[in-house]
Amino acid sequence: MDVGRSLSIKPLNEIAANAERLRNMGYKGLTLKGSHDWRGDIKRFIAVRNALGDDFPLEIDPNQAYSVKEALRLIRALETYDLENVEQPCAWWDLDGMAHITQMSSVPITADESVISPADAIAVVKKRAADMITIKLARSGGFFYCRKVAAIAEAGGLACNMGSKHTFGVGTAAIIHFCAAHSIVIEPLGYGSPLERFTDDIIVDEIPFKDGIVSLPEGPGLGVTLDDAKLKKYSDGSPLVVKV
Repeated sequence: MDVGRSLSIKPLNEIAANAERLRNMGYKGLTLKGSHDWRGDIKRFIAVRNALGDDFPLEIDPNQAYSVKEALRLIRALETYDLENVEQPCAWWDLDGMAHITQMSSVPITADESVISPADAIAVVKKRAADMITIKLARSGGFFYCRKVAAIAEAGGLACNMGSKHTFGVGTAAIIHFCAAHSIVIEPLGYGSPLERFTDDIIVDEIPFKDGIVSLPEGPGLGVTLDDAKLKKYSDGSPLVVKV
């Protein structure tokens, strides 16, 4: 499966160089992180687009930073720069605002923070508050609830993409298996391997990842084996209370 990466906010020359570096590493798409400076986000997006050319998938994720009017102004400014998608442009609770942006936008809109539970997904579908829903296993309660979110999105005519909470190998393996089992989840995935971001992991073998492509781990279950020594090394020993 193809994997993309996020681009953090940097000065124009740095962010363009970083985008080229990630593309040359094989990543199949990039998500530019946005800010409360939407005009600056426009400049950063254009700088990255000019560095990568017109054909490389490039989207923006302001993480709820914009007002409805700001989001629409940014979208209109970037329509001619092959803006692929805008993820969660305004506040998670403002589904009316999300719906207005979705209706007025020529660019697909994704609901991320707006959807945690299946009930949230139903609300987004009813209001047509997005074209796509981001699913995160660690946020929404694992396979059981995320399968419901995916089913609701599909029934409502929405696509899904896959995010993460920057999990270690076990969580990442779960993400990859979920994507492989659900055709509604589009690529590139937002996360490929823990070693993209971390210096170590808590599983024995690395998740197969090369040139921006991740493969399903082989073996029973999720296909990964815990490294007991590393688990002990990185655990602080605190009890975890789970409400069922």
